[in-house]
Amino acid sequence: MTRFLSLFSTVVMFCTSTLPAYAADKTVSPSTTENRCSDGVLECIVSIETPGTPIISPDGGAVAFTIRTADWEKNRHDREIHLTENGKTIQLTNNPNGSSGDIAWSPDGKRISYQANTDIGTQIFIMDRDGSNVRQITALAGGINSYIWSPNGRFIALKLSERPAKSKAQVEKAYGSFAFADDYSGRDHLWLLDLTKAARAKAPIAERAEHADTEAPLRRLTGGTAFTIGSFFGGSFTFTPDSKEILFDHAKSGSPYDLGTQDISAVNIATAEQRPVVRRPGMDLDPKVSPDGKTVAFHMGEPPYYYTRQYWMGLTPIEGGKIEQISDTTDKYNDANVIGWQGNSIFFMSHYRVESHLYRMDLDTRVVTNLTAGRGRVEGYSFAADGKTVAFGAVDGERAKEIYTRKVTATGYADEKRLTQFSQAIADWPKTEVRLVQWTTPDGLDLEGVLTLPAPENRLDGPMPVLVISHGGPSVAARPRRMPDEVYPTEYWLRKGAAIFEPNYRGSGSYTDELMAANVRSLGIGYTIDIESGIDHLIKIGIADPEKLGAMGWSAGGSVTAGLAVRTTRFKAFSVGAGITSYATYYGLSDQPTSPLAYLKATPSDDPKIYKATGAMGSIKNAVTPTLIQHGRDDNRVPFANGMEFFRGLKDVGVETELVIYENTGHVISRPKEWMAAMEHNIRWFDVHLFGDRKNPDLDLADR
Repeated sequence: MTRFLSLFSTVVMFCTSTLPAYAADKTVSPSTTENRCSDGVLECIVSIETPGTPIISPDGGAVAFTIRTADWEKNRHDREIHLTENGKTIQLTNNPNGSSGDIAWSPDGKRISYQANTDIGTQIFIMDRDGSNVRQITALAGGINSYIWSPNGRFIALKLSERPAKSKAQVEKAYGSFAFADDYSGRDHLWLLDLTKAARAKAPIAERAEHADTEAPLRRLTGGTAFTIGSFFGGSFTFTPDSKEILFDHAKSGSPYDLGTQDISAVNIATAEQRPVVRRPGMDLDPKVSPDGKTVAFHMGEPPYYYTRQYWMGLTPIEGGKIEQISDTTDKYNDANVIGWQGNSIFFMSHYRVESHLYRMDLDTRVVTNLTAGRGRVEGYSFAADGKTVAFGAVDGERAKEIYTRKVTATGYADEKRLTQFSQAIADWPKTEVRLVQWTTPDGLDLEGVLTLPAPENRLDGPMPVLVISHGGPSVAARPRRMPDEVYPTEYWLRKGAAIFEPNYRGSGSYTDELMAANVRSLGIGYTIDIESGIDHLIKIGIADPEKLGAMGWSAGGSVTAGLAVRTTRFKAFSVGAGITSYATYYGLSDQPTSPLAYLKATPSDDPKIYKATGAMGSIKNAVTPTLIQHGRDDNRVPFANGMEFFRGLKDVGVETELVIYENTGHVISRPKEWMAAMEHNIRWFDVHLFGDRKNPDLDLADR
């Protein structure tokens, strides 16, 4: 994030890049860069250019951001950096080795740093503001995890993974290939890169030195096995305004079992001496230091509810001491996360129901102001150094993601500018209608969902088919969006006259702690109640045709859908994507075994009954509905065994089923060709089993 401080810089020179020179003279419009939207709906969903987080210059005059494009030949998505200034957008990078990103401005605003893929991992590069004079700064084996500039512009702090005593190649040569289960012995630590010293080198920095080597361009700041920077959920670090210390969050290890050990410390960059800042039970992360250097704002979570409760903001003196909680989950500022400071105000991101916004809190009056009101769901943001201009990305039910800037005023905001026109690629798509619907479950929960209706010219007379899409997480929330971001081709179904219903079932975030915790020991069972009662509401108000219902979901949404498949017979077809179908299998094989412990409050051996009652496999003999299963072979989050077990179970009870295995794929399908395939698999399944197109699924519709 851009810091809200008065910053000074040290001008230095760097090594010439060893990569091919990057293009800086190509003027492009993000709305007209090459895509395949003219080839059809599915191609457009996969290939439409999508902006990343906008990073505004310290003076507020320019915004740098990445644009994601699909490389169909190499079957990957690449991201390259663009810059918008004075109404003109230029492309700054063109990396032949893959993507460029993780953008940051030098404190004086004259240079842009970024990470780019190389043959030895992602490395740091710096270029001038116009994209010229590209210099590769690091060439470290294994690459860079993350980095930040110091406020005085002289240093860059890096988070690097510790190197093993022997390389992987050396170990495999002697012993073959093996690994230890639940091995979290690796550690990430902080290193300090002195840009003045790096400028004297004749090549990118490739060697690390211990802290005692004061002449080394790159030297260690933290080390040992007592902690790792960040945690299983990630983490961050930040300089103090005087550039003398770095505050960082750390945990005992990267194991999910050690989430509760995450605290905040400071390290002196001159002496490498460390001191505690926040020490309390729970999860404390993302420190941000006030402009006067006296106070730290941070993100905090209460143990042991890291999965079933929301987080809030806290303040503490930089020397440590009393912690003041300045937000809670009884108001509308859910899961508030500090961005930075301006004077005695803090900026933060928060989610409320189906929206996400940036806010300012005056710490004297505690008055909170919404700075991005009217923009739906904010995704990515940064502030100018004086805090008076904000750049942000936003999506809603009408547009693709776009980038905006606003002036921050004493009472709110003014002078919004839209910097991109990505939505032009879908300007001729039919105009759908988005509604928020509310209903109450039989057991008394007040729920909400996003309902997208077909354009008037595509609607059927009377009640219409409804396709339920359950979100992942489960502690996130469905929000209005025009462009699908999963393997479910909603635009195709909307043009067939179906409505899309995305319920925020119990366990969803952005509402209340009570709703978020309502699925504890009720996984699967409670979800079914929520979705069936939501469908009942849509039938009652004349939207849903009770004879034409389908459901699908990925990850936690796949778990929800698998639960429906064994608990109700009212749907005509299901699609289960990377879903948990047996919580015992998930507990035994997943990289996140603490999740079922949080939700079920027991291990499988402690309480086998609750594991059987909640998982779909425990009720598999009730299944009757045709079910498509989609799963990545290399999924470590929801291991492939879940999909395989469910497939075998459905076959055993005579249910029509199909398991599609996506090779060399983890928990998320991200490569363009597999993404296209997964959408077509869903189209064919629902065309046959819901829409009745048994011989000729209407794939031509995807070309319209």
